Amino acid sequence: MNMLLLRFAAALALLLAACVEPPVVETKVIVGGTLIDGVNAPLPHSVIVIREGRIAAAGPQQSTPIPAGSEKTDGSGKYVAAANRGMRIEPGAPADLLLLSANPLERPENYEKIERRMIAGKWLDK
Repeated sequence: MNMLLLRFAAALALLLAACVEPPVVETKVIVGGTLIDGVNAPLPHSVIVIREGRIAAAGPQQSTPIPAGSEKTDGSGKYVAAANRGMRIEPGAPADLLLLSANPLERPENYEKIERRMIAGKWLDK
């Protein structure tokens, strides 16, 4: 009888462990800004998807899906550039980004017009 009870308890423990929800992966998305990716011409109306501190996707709004349940930041009228000049904004790259109020390609001092800063996928306080 004790052995049967022990097996039942072990089976119940395994069943309960399987029912635990997996950890939620936090996904952030910057929507509508002009992407300055370090390689291509500026891309207006872009989508940048950030997951686990890295760029998961970056491209035009028309063809870059926005994951359901993601935290969205409106980048309309703003410019998204790498926080470290010379770094690229591409899938797999660290999500160290600047949301700028002016185009840094027009004037280098526009890199100082920071609205928000993201480091390792997390927005920092202003």
